Amino acid sequence: MQTSLTVHSRQQRRERTHARIKSSLLQLMSEKSFEDITVTELAQEAGINRKTFYSHFEGMDAVLAEVEDDFVGQIFGLWLTGQPARNPQILKDFFRMLGNELILNQQNMRLLILSGEHNRLLIKIKDRIIQLLIQSLDQAEPVFDREQFLYAAEFISGGMMAVLEQWAANPREDSLVVITELIQRNAEHIGELLYLSSPLYLES
Repeated sequence: MQTSLTVHSRQQRRERTHARIKSSLLQLMSEKSFEDITVTELAQEAGINRKTFYSHFEGMDAVLAEVEDDFVGQIFGLWLTGQPARNPQILKDFFRMLGNELILNQQNMRLLILSGEHNRLLIKIKDRIIQLLIQSLDQAEPVFDREQFLYAAEFISGGMMAVLEQWAANPREDSLVVITELIQRNAEHIGELLYLSSPLYLES
């Protein structure tokens, strides 16, 4: 008869194995391209057999997708609570922390950008930025055209991702610092748009 302690222990072991598979993929991706990594190689790197691998993931693409999602979740876990339309500094602080996070994790960031199909990681990041900006816009009770703002947000966030893609293909020692400064300046523009679209500005 299984006790709750036994079930908990097994769950913990499964979670550790799951995490080890993902970290092993990043390790192998630092040595060769994602397309050249096989399930057998990944299983060996993680210290498991193929059967155990398939009890966790359907295949290699599923591992990569979850690693990407983890990375995006880590970045946007920094999102601050509050209303950027009422205090544009909230948005600026978030993008400042986003830039710092990119610098700290630049090796994995570059591996994922180069390995994902059709820049999937950058698309996920951009879509998440747009989602958060829409939430901020809703808080602002905008007085100008919502579609106009969304076009601007799409343009700015798309530009950020294009610059990151270029950096991943041709990295330089100081280039990511320059990019994060650019991201922060763009954040200031978005914050100003949100504030200027708010009745709070018109009432001031």
